[in-house]
Amino acid sequence: MKFPRTNEGLRDAIMSEMEDIRAGIAGAPEAIAFAALAGRVIESLEADIAAQIRQDNLENRNYERARREKNDAIEQAREDRLLLTGGSSGDVQSDD
Repeated sequence: MKFPRTNEGLRDAIMSEMEDIRAGIAGAPEAIAFAALAGRVIESLEADIAAQIRQDNLENRNYERARREKNDAIEQAREDRLLLTGGSSGDVQSDD
């Protein structure tokens, strides 16, 4: 039986092999092959998880950087407004 080369396909292959081993259909060579296949699935899943963690960390860093830049821009705008208003928090004063 053929299974697609995806995590789901590997999972299905493992389940099929486990059923054969439990039913006594598979012998020692099949059990060894099953163990190797299970090891590859675990390695693949670990790699997928590690890649997702790296992607999440990158997205979090980018979000935090954008948030800091936005807050810095807001603070700069406040400082600029204070300079323009002569330190007052009200509207810009006119020379009437």
